[in-house]
Amino acid sequence: MSSPTLTHSQLANFLPADTCRTEASALIGGFPRHFWYAAIALFLGVFFSEHDLWYSTYEDFAHGEASIVSSTGGGNIIRRLTFFWMGGVGLTLLFVANKIEWKIKPLLALTFIAPLAWGWISLLWSTESSLCIRRLTVRTCSALACVGIGRLFTLKQICWLALFILGGSIGIGVLAELGLRRFRPWSGDYRFSGTQHPNPEGMYLAACCFAAVSLAWGEKKYRAILIGIALAAVMLLVLTKSRSATAALVITFGAVLLLQTTLRFKLFAGLSGSWLMGIVVLAVWLLQIDALRELGEAALMGRKEASDTLSGRNFIWPLAQHFIDQRPWFGYGFESFWTADHVQYVADELQFPVMEAHNGYLEVQLSTGRIGLGLHLLAVFAGIAAAARALWQRGDASCGLITSVLIYSLLSACFESTMFGLFFVTLVAWAGVAHLAFGGAEEDASNQPATPKVS
Repeated sequence: MSSPTLTHSQLANFLPADTCRTEASALIGGFPRHFWYAAIALFLGVFFSEHDLWYSTYEDFAHGEASIVSSTGGGNIIRRLTFFWMGGVGLTLLFVANKIEWKIKPLLALTFIAPLAWGWISLLWSTESSLCIRRLTVRTCSALACVGIGRLFTLKQICWLALFILGGSIGIGVLAELGLRRFRPWSGDYRFSGTQHPNPEGMYLAACCFAAVSLAWGEKKYRAILIGIALAAVMLLVLTKSRSATAALVITFGAVLLLQTTLRFKLFAGLSGSWLMGIVVLAVWLLQIDALRELGEAALMGRKEASDTLSGRNFIWPLAQHFIDQRPWFGYGFESFWTADHVQYVADELQFPVMEAHNGYLEVQLSTGRIGLGLHLLAVFAGIAAAARALWQRGDASCGLITSVLIYSLLSACFESTMFGLFFVTLVAWAGVAHLAFGGAEEDASNQPATPKVS
């Protein structure tokens, strides 16, 4: 005698409505349906705004002075539309998350909002109000995306989201170089760029490594895969020959390990490191190796061109400081300094075109002055402190991605403007801060959709 079977509709009568919706919404990998919709929508926005399949074919990874000057008008129409797309995605995610309880932490929320609010206030003295409004609109759309991601997803899901989008972009970059026959790691002057300049590509690779390691810290079943992804990202990062990104990655890992490990491990690592350093120094002395010369060549990563001028940065920085001194406290308005006139003036002075200060701290001062820089640094340190506190209290290793990227931004900003600007790497970290500041979805011990099922 066969046992009776229940159809899906009959089964639904015996199950709670929420259970049926959860089961119906689960798709590939155990993630909820809206996770994949958001991942695809965000990936499209990020790829069209930050990437170019033919970037590796550009000579010296530059577009030329005429292209740089013309881009001060706000960029191409597709890139502008993608920012509205990101804002729309953020609003949609906020709407979907309307049933999730708001748990606002006033001080953290205030530091999160303050830099953007000050940017809107800077319209009062902006030297180029139309440019200022466009840039503020873009930044506001990105802020909406941050809050939407932070509200709807758990910290672990944000880590997986970062890994999928960053890893997907990097993978397409590798395929693009292979297809264009530009992937030549055996060549002495080769720098891996993928679909963007090697320096921001290096930041993508570093963030991908952070996401993989953060997930591996708490994932046992998929730890080997995640560590493999992290190692692959590090190898590609070395191929970018981005010196600032590589150095910042090493220092950031050390700082985050200090936050995430026990006191006993810190003491053990410190003593072991001291012994190892002593052995290395003794070996260098006995073998009579010119350590300073060898170390210098290794630090240059094969890029000796313009190394004495930091690739021209020590010419750019004094010019940037000259303009900062004219408006030290308020700046020129939110991202309003690099007008066509200023770009042309700097190009004439330096004899090569630039459209950024190549230093995040100088860039923010040009934008919103010392007050703006202070507010931005306050937000970064508040985000690091909140993520570290959550890490200690919850033991959630996903907080490592937030602390890693924010610490990395402080280090990388010494040589690049990008990490204090609009960029998916920083966007995902601020999404984590928004989760901590405004409250968001939490992990459920009985149902953890953030862990993918690998067959």
